[in-house]
Amino acid sequence: MEQKQHLIDAFTKSLPDYLSDVENPSGKLFYSITWNQIEAHLKKERPLKILDIGCGFGLTSNWLSELGHEVTGIDITPDMIETARQKAEEKGLNIRFLVGDVTSLEPILQSEAFDFILCHNVLGYMENPTEILEKLQSLLTQDGYISIINHNPASKVLKKALVEEDLTQAKEVIGEEQEFNPLIGAVVHQYSTETYYKWFDLLKFQLTKHYGIRCVFDYLHEKSTLQHASHVDDLLALESELGKISPYKDIAFFSHFIIQRTT
Repeated sequence: MEQKQHLIDAFTKSLPDYLSDVENPSGKLFYSITWNQIEAHLKKERPLKILDIGCGFGLTSNWLSELGHEVTGIDITPDMIETARQKAEEKGLNIRFLVGDVTSLEPILQSEAFDFILCHNVLGYMENPTEILEKLQSLLTQDGYISIINHNPASKVLKKALVEEDLTQAKEVIGEEQEFNPLIGAVVHQYSTETYYKWFDLLKFQLTKHYGIRCVFDYLHEKSTLQHASHVDDLLALESELGKISPYKDIAFFSHFIIQRTT
């Protein structure tokens, strides 16, 4: 309970900075790439029932609703949910937004089943990620998908070495799977790809696709060039290709896994 309240307080306090962050070039790039990757796995025959865990300001929920899907967005922070509701209302979208905790979804959702579940930048704040994945698995329809995004610890090493030019610190963080996030004011776990693969095998998930998000952007020294629309388009095109293939996706700032229920 104390950890939960700490996260609520941390996200509430950082809400203005967080909103600014998701609307700057790095945030816009994140969402553009993420949506492109997700769209490749959305069934087109019918509207899907989608659950967006840790929906934040509802940007992805809004995008999915605009595509015609039935969306439920859940977040632990009441102020974020209120902002998400306002943004959806401004667009005339019918989205169910709920204040809730990923560790206790059953009472909120009352045994509902979803075709697609988004769990973006959530597991990094959890002490029991495999238990969370089991809960999400139980909420999936047969052959349903989960989209998981989390910080990639390999990127942390390279960023300290190449951008911050702190070679000593870069060496020290090799293999570290957690880091303090000053924007949120909380420790974030940064699990390796190998750790995720072990969890997927343990829980009998099928890995459909492993992507990288922002393979290049976070290593750029001169981001001022992104003020030009043509450069932003070129970067997005490059990132979209690199995020699909190794070794580039393996050093991306974010790891993105699409997994499927098989049992």
